[in-house]
Amino acid sequence: MASNTISFLNSAAERTVAEVVSGLSSFDTINGRFRVSLPIVMPSGGLIDVSVYPEPGGSYLVSDEGAAFAEAAGYGVLHRSFAAIAKVRAARAGAVFDGNALMFMRVRSEQLRVAIISIGNLSAEVAADLVERSIKTSASGAREKLFETIDKAFPGKPVAHDVDIYGASTASYQFDALVEMNGSSVAFDIFTKDPVSIAATYTKLSDVSRMEDNPALVGVTTNPDNVGPKLALISSVARVIRLDAPVDTFRKAAA
Repeated sequence: MASNTISFLNSAAERTVAEVVSGLSSFDTINGRFRVSLPIVMPSGGLIDVSVYPEPGGSYLVSDEGAAFAEAAGYGVLHRSFAAIAKVRAARAGAVFDGNALMFMRVRSEQLRVAIISIGNLSAEVAADLVERSIKTSASGAREKLFETIDKAFPGKPVAHDVDIYGASTASYQFDALVEMNGSSVAFDIFTKDPVSIAATYTKLSDVSRMEDNPALVGVTTNPDNVGPKLALISSVARVIRLDAPVDTFRKAAA
């Protein structure tokens, strides 16, 4: 199989890949800065732009120019909610949140490439986190139903709500509920048919599933049939159950 694969590495294929890769990122100059477009997708489907400002002494300021805040605000996220998440996420990534809308790094030339990628990823992650939380807030009734069913399914077991769990990438993700089960645990997280919810849920479940001691993962949705073909993404990394499933179904999902 390997030899057959290698035989396709010809000049035509190389040109095709080179053309595609060359278009993955680009930059231009605008208002005294370099604007770098990266192949990192925001919740709305647009790509992230990162600004690079040359400074005296050979340093560079790399900023998302408020892109994460603009994206989150478009989904109705309030500034105070954005600020709380951006401050924590920026510090974790070695960046700075200015308290208003910008996240940035100040680096030397040898760190510039990593800084550009880091700020792009940070901006997209903060936006996705906040948009997902906004969607879940609008479905608060579903969360209450989930908590009620979990209490019935696991009487006497320690249950925590809105729990942060780390994935293999070292990113932290919030889950709706975590149940401790005699030496093991199971995490439940609600998702909807909204494309942003599906993408965010798949990202967190996939990342956490790659941890060695990860909890059992369960995705919960009102009606799996309404999710469509993308339900396969969630079911590839976690068990999927209906929100109104019998209590026994929740117990079996934790087994």
